[in-house]
Amino acid sequence: MNNFLKTFKNPPREYSMAPFWFLNDDLDPDHLRYQLDEMAAKGVYECVLHARKGLTVPYLSEEWFDRIGVILEKAQALGMRVWIYDEDNWPSGYAGGRVVASNPDFAAECLTLDKIVPVLGKPLVIPDVPGKRLERVVAVHRNEEFFDITGQEWASPELQYEVYVFRSEKNKHHPAYSDQPYINLMNKDAVAKFIEVTHAEYKKRFPKHWGTTIKGFFTDEPGFYQNYLYQTYNLNTIPWCADFSDYFKKIKGYDIMLYLCSLWDDMGELSHKTRIDYFDVMTKLYNESFFKQLQDFLSADGLVSIGHLHQEEHFNNTVQMEGDFFADMQYLDYAGIDRIDRERERVTEKLGSSAMHLQNKKFCFSETYGCFGWGLTMDEIKRELDWQYVQGVNKMVPHAFFSSIEGFRVNECPPSFFTQNPFWPYFKKFADYTTRLSYALSEGDFAANVLVYYPIKSCWKEFQPLDTHKIRLLDDAFIRTSHYLLTHQIDFDFVDDDSLVSAKQEGDQLHIHRTAYKAVIVPPITYLPPETEQALLAFAKNGGLVIDLSDSGLLDHLPTRHSLSLADLPAFSADHELADLRLLLPSEHFKYQHRRVEGGELYFITGESDEEALLTAELKAAGTCYRLDPVTGDATPFETVQQGDRTVITYRMQPSESLLLYFLDTPSQEIPLENWEVVLPDGKTVKTPPCTFDKLGLETYSGAVEYRATFSATGGQLTLDLGDVREIAEVIVNGTAVDTLLWKPYRLNIGGYTVMGENTLSIKVSNTPANALTAHHPLSGLASTPHLWIEK
Repeated sequence: MNNFLKTFKNPPREYSMAPFWFLNDDLDPDHLRYQLDEMAAKGVYECVLHARKGLTVPYLSEEWFDRIGVILEKAQALGMRVWIYDEDNWPSGYAGGRVVASNPDFAAECLTLDKIVPVLGKPLVIPDVPGKRLERVVAVHRNEEFFDITGQEWASPELQYEVYVFRSEKNKHHPAYSDQPYINLMNKDAVAKFIEVTHAEYKKRFPKHWGTTIKGFFTDEPGFYQNYLYQTYNLNTIPWCADFSDYFKKIKGYDIMLYLCSLWDDMGELSHKTRIDYFDVMTKLYNESFFKQLQDFLSADGLVSIGHLHQEEHFNNTVQMEGDFFADMQYLDYAGIDRIDRERERVTEKLGSSAMHLQNKKFCFSETYGCFGWGLTMDEIKRELDWQYVQGVNKMVPHAFFSSIEGFRVNECPPSFFTQNPFWPYFKKFADYTTRLSYALSEGDFAANVLVYYPIKSCWKEFQPLDTHKIRLLDDAFIRTSHYLLTHQIDFDFVDDDSLVSAKQEGDQLHIHRTAYKAVIVPPITYLPPETEQALLAFAKNGGLVIDLSDSGLLDHLPTRHSLSLADLPAFSADHELADLRLLLPSEHFKYQHRRVEGGELYFITGESDEEALLTAELKAAGTCYRLDPVTGDATPFETVQQGDRTVITYRMQPSESLLLYFLDTPSQEIPLENWEVVLPDGKTVKTPPCTFDKLGLETYSGAVEYRATFSATGGQLTLDLGDVREIAEVIVNGTAVDTLLWKPYRLNIGGYTVMGENTLSIKVSNTPANALTAHHPLSGLASTPHLWIEK
């Protein structure tokens, strides 16, 4: 058995799901130990320790750390590893209020704008506004000249002046279930304080478990919560910090305060440049202050920093709350997303898996199922996991295992997957399924031919704090493009500007880590950075395919550019072999992921119809095909038709069903089947190679005939292919019945029934009554010679 199949059977524990464990009660030590025993018994070997509403032990108190110590000792004894959720509820960063309590200046800030039309010749008066700090006053003449008049006595010399007054204010957003203010994620000192009172405390108190039982930390939904329409706080503002303008000038070389008004008002090209520069710097400062500081602290001791952003599903949220998804992911050791509702008009799974591929990370996790409700069934749980995994997610963080569901806890983001749920006794089957699928879809290299450009900078260019219409148009087109590709079986990765520019060009392909892409699709855009344009130009000159869906004119000068509509893509894809799986019977219900793994090709195929659906497809794969079962770890032969370097499969996919197919490139070392003999119905034995009944003088016989052979084995994965059987074959090895095969494919694994050295094989073949009862005598018996091979 090769290493991939052997490990698939028994994957390492790092591929286990890692559920949120809601520590939401009094944390009785015996109950904590019991819950960990239950997890381990069900095949769950990682969890995220999450302080949650209902917790009666004060967060980060001595009692809290005492209970964490109980958990760590028990987890170590069970061979489990834990992640520390770095906050009390969410979002991460405020340490349950301790950060801002240590210094009020650490609270999050926003920048506001008031526009004044001055009275000609009358001195301008800038009133103080309680709770706001005056940052700058800028006089603008016809959107062409900009004057800093802060602190000056000034009167408008002519009518074409407007005055912009910038003030900073505290962000009124409060973390969940808290009346404490959130912190400023662009303030490096504030983030350092967060690390000091949180991460460093765990390190100080648990040196024995630091980097061993404690695998790392989970940071949840940090971001900028101004213009957060769910709370209607700080509307028409942008994220800010006291030293932003100084930091900006250091990077961009000019004073943004003079031109910042063009973020709010449309001033043409000036607005476009200023917006792009602002968000570029904001994202850099956010990353350096928050994500990089966390990663630096943890990685120094070999710990892992993971987490996900706030509302990365749509551009209008990403721009003002996170800046740039891919830039933020660079300082997280795993790519991460969440799925806490059933919306499917989103690209989040593909964003996460693309970040994993482009940034060479091992995992993309998803925090999933929160708020799905108590009616969530195991069938839907499995379907949602498959839907995410076929798009590249490969580690599951179920939301959640509740320590308690008493009182109000029962309705706090249900369901609980844990001991309170009637399906808990059967949970190991799902845990095993998840672990094996996570392993399989983490191995080898992702195989796709297409990159889809991620137009975040077009969204920066179009940003206005309250007018997101243009961004929503870009978002709609981006989602529509992504869904069209997936439903037409054209798999892809998103690609950001930095990854596209740094990709290695080899001939007509772009190489990013271990994946080679042959086409770049550009969805609707309004801006293309010069360095990205140069990268696409070089790719096109080398024969690479640049597919322009944008109709923007920004790519018109590229050679070999293909201007297409979405409807043109399937035919174009077929002509240029952009899809590794091609449906011979078109359907929008099938998705797939293709990976190149040890010894061959791996395909994960999902069917998303609520009814039985016929899957007929041609795959870019060759060799012997096995269906892998993530529940049991078994590999069983799967019938295919070989057509050169392609394989055709036909299968009736049931609702909720998926296929994990493994094609071995060098599948076999054939083992001779020797000393063939046939036992006739009268008990006589004839020494002859396998043949049909008519050649044995049994043309009118209906019943069973036994074919016997011997072979020598030394262990390993042994596959027996009986070939053309008419009609039923019972296989017996060394006197033990292995299986009875009633239909194609007549293939099975017999490795578990062999012994070292000489083995006996018996194949009892039965036909139909037609031979004895009718004038028609169908061909019966073994119509071809069986073959036996051992996997290398």
